[in-house]
Amino acid sequence: MTLGHECVLPARQIRSMEEFCHAFPGVRDVFIDGTERPVQKPKNTRRRNKMYSGKKRQTTGKVVMMTDETRRVGFLSLSKNGRRHDKRLLDKADIVRHIPSTVTVWADTGFQGINNLSSG
Repeated sequence: MTLGHECVLPARQIRSMEEFCHAFPGVRDVFIDGTERPVQKPKNTRRRNKMYSGKKRQTTGKVVMMTDETRRVGFLSLSKNGRRHDKRLLDKADIVRHIPSTVTVWADTGFQGINNLSSG
């Protein structure tokens, strides 16, 4: 269950190591991944082209999320066009540098170069 017992939404922005520790108390591993969900096709051709995801072959919205070992979502980025790359969304959110060096970050190949961003 995403909301858990507290019934609170995940953070949309993490600006410091303290905020990260508040969102993920006592965590040792975090998992980062991007996900796409279908959206209604816009009538405007230019907007439709921006939202078209070649990977899914449809118009989509994309978010990047960060979860812990228990699958609890602690961070969820703002939804953007499906055409955007996962790494670009993560760079825009600017959360990787706030992850402590004691936490292991697990990400797929769509996030190559993530180790260069962290200063933990």
